[in-house]
Amino acid sequence: MDPAALLKQARNSALISQAELGRRAGIARSAVADYERGRFSPTVRQLDRLLAAAGLRLVSRLEPLGAELDTAIRRCLARPVDERMLELPFHLGWLLRVLDGVPYRMEGATAALLQGAPVPVSVVEVSVANTEPALDRLTELIRACGYLRLWDDENRRWQLAEPTAALVRDRGPVTRWWVLFGEARLRLVHPDELSRAVYVEVDQVQVPVIGLWQLETADERAASVLARTRQLLGAVDVGG
Repeated sequence: MDPAALLKQARNSALISQAELGRRAGIARSAVADYERGRFSPTVRQLDRLLAAAGLRLVSRLEPLGAELDTAIRRCLARPVDERMLELPFHLGWLLRVLDGVPYRMEGATAALLQGAPVPVSVVEVSVANTEPALDRLTELIRACGYLRLWDDENRRWQLAEPTAALVRDRGPVTRWWVLFGEARLRLVHPDELSRAVYVEVDQVQVPVIGLWQLETADERAASVLARTRQLLGAVDVGG
């Protein structure tokens, strides 16, 4: 907290005026006013005197670099998975029903969040086995839902579409779907790519996710969070 905010908080807690605070500390009222406006900053000694005049003292401590990040990571790791899911753009349990019986693996920031890394998730990323049975099952479940929208690259808009295995393939290796209030991106992969996974329980379902050690991201901040999460987890096996 900056000195101006500290002084205002101290004076308000003591219920005294700037003039009274200055009188007790032996500092001119005009100087106190300048400090509170942020026009000038008091020296450490002056700040100590002003806080003492309000019956308070400043306690400082040294923390290692990254302490706030470590705290955030530990807090996220301590939260149950269902609470972590609140950070997603939509309830993941709903999407899991669409993936029932389909070989898949959660990836990207979604996988990181479910494993405890406090990273923002704007898009839920899913890899699905690129096989006829998997895509037939997936499109069957999507049709049963009836209100998923597909991104139309040509017209640059979301639209309702009759999903088929051929349609998913024709859209390229990544298909964009709008699910309730957020976006899910479906990536087609070789089935062998899904064999290495970590499992996280979500709504009493064992959800396969890519391990933290495998995750790669273009976001430097997210990459640093993942690296630090791996360090904090230490010897715990999170890689699959």
